[in-house]
Amino acid sequence: MSNIINPVGPEPPATYWRRRLLVALGVILILILIWWLISPSGDSKPVALSTPTATPSATTSDSASPSASAGSDCADSDIAVTVPMTKSSYTVGTPITFDMLISNKGSTTCNRNVGPKVNTFKVTSGGQPVWSSDDCSPLGGDQIVAIPAGSAYKVEAKWDQKLSEPGCPKPQSAALPGAYQVVGINAAGDPPAKSSQVTFVITK
Repeated sequence: MSNIINPVGPEPPATYWRRRLLVALGVILILILIWWLISPSGDSKPVALSTPTATPSATTSDSASPSASAGSDCADSDIAVTVPMTKSSYTVGTPITFDMLISNKGSTTCNRNVGPKVNTFKVTSGGQPVWSSDDCSPLGGDQIVAIPAGSAYKVEAKWDQKLSEPGCPKPQSAALPGAYQVVGINAAGDPPAKSSQVTFVITK
């Protein structure tokens, strides 16, 4: 015991104490490392990896193409346009987001103009025009993308529930409660690809 407390050897006692301190620190670091590896800490939780989708998307404004054009142009008969609505009812004054899916029904990848210049959303009520995405927004440019077979390109527009006319005259009245219909149009072909009417309701 006295040799542990009072080291005996040819070197000064301080040298032995330093060596013992270094060994002790090394053991402590190894124990900490082992504990960190096996401990279920918050930082070690698994993180879900994002899964790429086969449907590219863009807004009505110009944006970078997610898929460079390649191959031939899409045949008009291979293009289908739909406007899926996540809701069927909206309260007065609530902005409404419309999505238009430009789908390739063909068997091969083909090119399609999906830029804001050729895309339009139109809202009507009782057959009368209420709002168009072209009335108060510049037409924008072309955007040619390659749409894989069986996939779709999504275009988005937002309606603030204000009535509009070509040229965007002011002031703009607010849409009243009632039933409305929306269609999406991709005019890159002849005739333009157009969705079926989708009905939604604006409530008080």
